[in-house]
This record gives sequence, structure tokens and C-alpha cells, in this order.
Amino acid sequence: HNFDTGEGDVRLALHIGVGAGPVTILQVGGDQNRYEYVIAGQPLEQIAVAEPLAGSGETVLAPQCWTHVKGTVIEGAPIETHPDYHRLEALDTSKHTYPTIKQAAKRSAPSKAMMLDDYLDE
Repeated sequence: HNFDTGEGDVRLALHIGVGAGPVTILQVGGDQNRYEYVIAGQPLEQIAVAEPLAGSGETVLAPQCWTHVKGTVIEGAPIETHPDYHRLEALDTSKHTYPTIKQAAKRSAPSKAMMLDDYLDE
């Protein structure tokens, strides 16, 4: 959020909407080696609601996503117009700290975890 673009005073601000559930991805085209992708499913509808609810620098989670993460995050201020959507304040570091993430990375991809160690030790 609020990234310097290198173009004068222009900065890039982000706001994010997150949904959860199955999606269908179709690859269409092929004419002249040009392909496009079509993505469909309930999560895209959830994102279409959640993203505009997020202010600059905020992340808003759809209810379907919230059920998966509510025990591991800190909820932000309520969204009065959509009380079933949730503003994300932060990860709950009392439950998931950097060492937890680091150990999970080491178990799943040891060589990548070593690269992560090198990067973070700089």
C-alpha cells in the first residue's frame, strides 16, 4: 500500500476484497496463438462486493472467507452497510508468528525456506 511509483509524487494505493470457494477457469482462444482466460464462480461475486467496501490500504473479507480465517486474524472496524463482511485489521501474531510461517515453509519447500532465511537475515 502507498508504493512509490518512481513517477514524481505518484503513489500506488491498494484496497483488497477476498472471497472463498470453488472457481471455474476456462482457457479460450488459440487463434494466432492468442489465449484468454475466463474465471467464474461465487468467490468472484463475493469479491465484487468486498473490494469496494475496502478503503485505501484495507482488506475486506467475504463471509465465506471469514469462516476460514476468523480464529487467526484480528477484525477491524465493522462495516455498517454489510455487517456480514469483515474488515481485516491484522494477523493474530499470538497464534501465527514469523517462526510458525518459517517452519511451515521449511516443511513444504526446504530449498525455498533457506532462500527466505538468507533474505530475512540481511
